[in-house]
Amino acid sequence: MTNRKQTAVADGGPGSRQGGFTMVEVVIAIVILAFGLMGMAGATAVLVRQITLSDVATKRNAAQQSVIERLRAADWENLSTTLKTGTETIGPFEVTWEVTISSNQWGVLEVITTGPGLGRAAGGFPMLTPTVSDTFTYRILR
Repeated sequence: MTNRKQTAVADGGPGSRQGGFTMVEVVIAIVILAFGLMGMAGATAVLVRQITLSDVATKRNAAQQSVIERLRAADWENLSTTLKTGTETIGPFEVTWEVTISSNQWGVLEVITTGPGLGRAAGGFPMLTPTVSDTFTYRILR
């Protein structure tokens, strides 16, 4: 009879103790996993927002640079006459400029870019807003 009892215990019969997880351990593991996934989702949202803001800032700077490079390459006489003021639309941005000739050797170029960009929401939080104006001043040498 003792052999039968040992066989029943070894087979997982009544009174046997098998390895495994309790229900409490499983619930705790699921809660920890859920908190980890929520943290990753929050980090992903912040990352997407930052990438979008960076993309808009890069496009804004490229629009400014395009106008500045074109005006730098222009003749000095054209800067003081035909290209003295102007407006150009580059993508979603409107770039306006004004050249002020300060002396015979140099002038000041003021570039105002208006379009989507980083602005402040209620409470002071940075966010993407549809109309933001930036002013950039550049000195042009003859």
